[in-house]
Amino acid sequence: MFVLSKLNCHARFFLLGLILCIGYDLVAIHTSNSLTNGTIRVPLAWCPVNGSPAVSDPNIPNPWGGVDRTTDDILWRRHERVTDDIYLPQGTGITFRSGVLNPVQTSLHYPTINDPNEALGSPGNVTVEDTHRVEFNAMINNCVTAWRGLSGSGTVSGIPVINIRRFVHNDGTLDDDLIGKSACIKSSAGSSCNEPWNGYVFVIDNCYTAVGATCGWNNDPHDQNLAHELGHALGLNHRDQTGALMAEEQQEDGPGGTVNNLNVNAAEITSLRSNAALVPNSEIDPNNNTTKGHIVQSILVDKVQDNIQLTPFEDISSNKVTLDTRHKNVHFDQELYGLFPEKNKLNNQTKIQYWTLVNVDNDSKTGANISKLKSIGVPPTNFSGIDLALLAQVTSTGSANTTGIDGKGWLINESSAEVSPLQSAAINTKIKTMYIESHYRDIPNKSDISDIPLFSVISTTINDSNLIKLNKPYSMQSIVYTNGKIVDRLDDELSSKFPTSELVQPSFPQCYTEAVAQPSQNTTVRISGLLPNHEIYLGIGARRVAEGITDNFGNSTIQFLIPKDTTPALHLITVGVDKTALTADCELKISDNIKSQAR
Repeated sequence: MFVLSKLNCHARFFLLGLILCIGYDLVAIHTSNSLTNGTIRVPLAWCPVNGSPAVSDPNIPNPWGGVDRTTDDILWRRHERVTDDIYLPQGTGITFRSGVLNPVQTSLHYPTINDPNEALGSPGNVTVEDTHRVEFNAMINNCVTAWRGLSGSGTVSGIPVINIRRFVHNDGTLDDDLIGKSACIKSSAGSSCNEPWNGYVFVIDNCYTAVGATCGWNNDPHDQNLAHELGHALGLNHRDQTGALMAEEQQEDGPGGTVNNLNVNAAEITSLRSNAALVPNSEIDPNNNTTKGHIVQSILVDKVQDNIQLTPFEDISSNKVTLDTRHKNVHFDQELYGLFPEKNKLNNQTKIQYWTLVNVDNDSKTGANISKLKSIGVPPTNFSGIDLALLAQVTSTGSANTTGIDGKGWLINESSAEVSPLQSAAINTKIKTMYIESHYRDIPNKSDISDIPLFSVISTTINDSNLIKLNKPYSMQSIVYTNGKIVDRLDDELSSKFPTSELVQPSFPQCYTEAVAQPSQNTTVRISGLLPNHEIYLGIGARRVAEGITDNFGNSTIQFLIPKDTTPALHLITVGVDKTALTADCELKISDNIKSQAR
């Protein structure tokens, strides 16, 4: 691995160590600091909600000293604590990082989103008794919309995490026990997450839980609440045992009554790593040689509730195209605004079709003509250049009282415009369900912990496909067609101008460490890809220990003293640009006996 930096120097003292910014040129780094199979770095797309204290009054004491007084810093610290206090020490090999991609984004801050329902209690709250989960789904739509606009390429980096104020009841009173909810696509309640991975997290603001904060009970020094919810989003189910991270409720048996149920077992580690590798834009770092993950995703977001006459399952929330570059599978998912009903509750809406139309080469002059589209049943559309048409049609063949769905697909020859059906072995269409689970400080009723369906996804997988490729622009349209009438479109307009998407593997800023370090000794971290000529700081976990400055290329070298009380373990190193959420992330092995470490 090579990184570039200029040949000038910047030195200063800060807190615990001497920081020397040493210039370098084409430095080769050959170290080994991670697990045998590599550390998996999972980005988090934080969405703080207006009205939550992290937005309205950022003020969280840092256990290592100082106070975090910006929204970015508060949220940043949350996933640093989870990584360094819970996930890394137990050998998961999973770290969480900021989802802000690189200095060319339109903003380098976590996007603040609005509360879609401010009627109950204070802004930023989420209603518990939301029967159709409308507020949850609206916040998800707002979060994904904000991140898609932030990246400019249709990418949402990793797991969307929504930082709310509190959960409240219909009468506006607080739910004092409910502290988090998280979701992923499952085949059934209680099962693990499905591929393609798809998940979301809701956590209450840690002004109510962080030690020394002013809003609440100050009992969660490691942000166990966030760690638990991320566990659900990565496929873990509840495990009701003393000390288990995934226990249904927090256990306050630590010093001074603090939360201490942090344990993950071997089976959970296996599941965590399997699902973490499926999160879009995750990276893997074996031996300080970072490689991009094999899952790439692009998202188009639609307005929701713009037609109040639509049922939630007729209202498109977003379209996700997910490419598995390793297995050559491409997934087209229509994420709906609500749940698909049981088949005996469809009333007269028995003929429901979900169409996905793709202009694979983004050329409006190729593809099927109107008569060919009409022959396969495509509803009237101004969308041109269609090379791929996918149909998911609701049927009454589902088992028991479940709704069934049939999937078909057609390829259109670019030169001849001939339409050819996809072979049944190449296409797989399903109705999938996003299930959400709850986490409590204290469970008032054990029945409250069951999985709750959140919304439905019309998911079509094309196997072993080269249709959608990396770095190749395409455009698409989705249509909901009920009883011979178009009721919703992806863009909600009859327009010939359709958004262009592209599957891009984004590049995060990087840092690189020595193979092994020891407390009370100096070590060196090299950084690339941050903002040029900006002040930066370095943290071990949530502990800020050093600072420096980047050169004209956004690169730097920081040499610093490892604090003498640093525990022997693999630790998260975060180097961030002050007053932004842009970070470079890596890991450093701390040993109490460096001579015993074979090089």
